[in-house]
Amino acid sequence: MPVIRISDITWERIKKWAIPLEDTPDTVLNKVLDKAEKGGIDMTTYNSNQIGNKGTRTKRAGITPRSEYRNPMLRVLLRLGGSAPRPVVLDNLFQIMKPIFTPLDLEEYKNGEITWRESASYLRLALVDEGILKSGSPRGIWELSEKGIQEAKKITYLPNR
Repeated sequence: MPVIRISDITWERIKKWAIPLEDTPDTVLNKVLDKAEKGGIDMTTYNSNQIGNKGTRTKRAGITPRSEYRNPMLRVLLRLGGSAPRPVVLDNLFQIMKPIFTPLDLEEYKNGEITWRESASYLRLALVDEGILKSGSPRGIWELSEKGIQEAKKITYLPNR
């Protein structure tokens, strides 16, 4: 059986579809897929906005690509000693990224999360998959691996539009 990783944000969204003590993640995902298929949702449109193999998002007009977050995120974590709680990382990341954010980056999703924060969270998952961030860190802590520390030390470019 395959194992998938999802963000905390996605986990919270999935739980809203679940009946406690009855549903499993698999049954909840099947409910969501059934609803999408019955509603005639064109999944090919959805796929164009999913994460690429390196945590980058296919271009969607008006939203800063996830690839732009990579260097600032690594530098922030390095400056914070290699690890920090998610809110601290995101607050520091916002200070670096705010000059390049568009109005769409600052919009709120229906679940209350802001677009750029969700993008940063998805990039974090991709960086864990690449071995740049540790996968075994305590919940809510973002932590550079040794590989990530070495990569962060080499970064000279940060966005400055």
